[in-house]
Amino acid sequence: MRYDIATESVGTINCAQSGPAAARLMQNLLPSRNWFSFGSLSHYRLRLMLKLSRSVDELVAEAEETVISLTPTEVLDRLDEPGLLLIDLRDIRELKRDGRIPGSVHVPRGMLEFWIDPTSPYYKKQFDNAESLILYCNKGSRSALAAQSLQRMGLETVAHMTGGMSLWESEIGRIEPLPEKKPGA
Repeated sequence: MRYDIATESVGTINCAQSGPAAARLMQNLLPSRNWFSFGSLSHYRLRLMLKLSRSVDELVAEAEETVISLTPTEVLDRLDEPGLLLIDLRDIRELKRDGRIPGSVHVPRGMLEFWIDPTSPYYKKQFDNAESLILYCNKGSRSALAAQSLQRMGLETVAHMTGGMSLWESEIGRIEPLPEKKPGA
């Protein structure tokens, strides 16, 4: 992986020293010599640009080509299917802020593969009787990537909802608040 230093600033490196010694130190560390000083602290700004060969948009587009994508209306029509789990992948802050689709189960995106795999120490029994999964997030990107990941794990009965919670809210509108945690739970 290669790092390039650009002139646009997104972060600050603070140096406890100020003056010429700190300036020389940072000039040696930063080939661009993009630095400035004010007050008693010297502040050096740099932007590290990771060189990626594919963007996240490209990854999502590839996932969309391989996974089953359902509209919010198609998801609504399938909610009463036996063995279906509707999985909300959004961050807990999104659930608290926006609510959830009634009957959905929250699985943090970072834990999905661990919770679904019976050989994982993090496996959740809520998947014991699941026959199929529909995943959703806020806009549909995370759920497309997650569905693709589950397909790679061998799960064939997985789909994701295009447009995510945002499209569900505008087209269907059925949302419930996140249930409050019981004390001691």
